Amino acid sequence: MDNADAWHCPRCKTARRAAKQLTFSRMPPVLIIHLKRFSFKGPFTDKLETLVEFPVKELDLTSYMPPPVTPDMDKDGLEKFSPQDPRSQVPPYKYELYGVANHFGSLSSGHYTAFVKSRGKWMYCDDSRITPAESKEVVGKPAYILFYKRVPPGQ
Repeated sequence: MDNADAWHCPRCKTARRAAKQLTFSRMPPVLIIHLKRFSFKGPFTDKLETLVEFPVKELDLTSYMPPPVTPDMDKDGLEKFSPQDPRSQVPPYKYELYGVANHFGSLSSGHYTAFVKSRGKWMYCDDSRITPAESKEVVGKPAYILFYKRVPPGQ
């Protein structure tokens, strides 16, 4: 964050150069990412056709997580909980893509298709037609919603 986006320090009351970092407290078993494919220019909106690269085999979010809380203490060191408690998740926090919803057309109309990974193989779904697909076809400009499932630690 710099210049117009500079952080305002509450202690010294000046705009300062800063870095911002976000972390997650725990990760869900299924992660859905909605790519915002529109831009606003005054009163007008446009659909963005930019290619967004995303991992097909492994999305590793470990670096966005704080260190794990051990089962015998909570984040404040006050409460004990069982290993089955979702707060006791352990790294790595890796996800595998299993579905992509695509949109062809404009903001006001169009057609949806999908890629779905079933039994280790990618399939392309277009209305009532389902055909085999290659993993390299999954990443494309029409990608709109990404569906990831968490890979259990140790796999």
